[in-house]
Amino acid sequence: MTDKWTKAGALAALQAGRSQWEAVLAQVGAAWMTEPLQAGEWSIKDIIAHITWYEQQTALVLQPHAGPGPDRNWLWAFTAEKRNMILFTAHRDLLLPDVRAEAHEAYGQLVAAVQALTVANLRDAQRFPDMPHG
Repeated sequence: MTDKWTKAGALAALQAGRSQWEAVLAQVGAAWMTEPLQAGEWSIKDIIAHITWYEQQTALVLQPHAGPGPDRNWLWAFTAEKRNMILFTAHRDLLLPDVRAEAHEAYGQLVAAVQALTVANLRDAQRFPDMPHG
């Protein structure tokens, strides 16, 4: 069965995406990760922190027994643009090693959350009441 909406398919997609992401980061190199991509704009480090927050939030949603995270209640009330600027401001002064460590931990949480899903969970988004629309 090649249906990606199986647990194995979802995990394989996560792993493949993460492998590609890590390959891109390896090509960039740590020395360039803190440089703004354009004057005054986000750096690769900022993008890593951004993706990390969304992975953390997704892991929380997939673990309904754990409850929503402390930031979830208020940040999701904003538009994506406003939420992303809040996240950028909150994370921009973090050190690259800390951002990378948090990213690694968040990815592990996301994988564990997907591994814990049942077949019914994979096929019915209604089982996750905190899932953002879209």
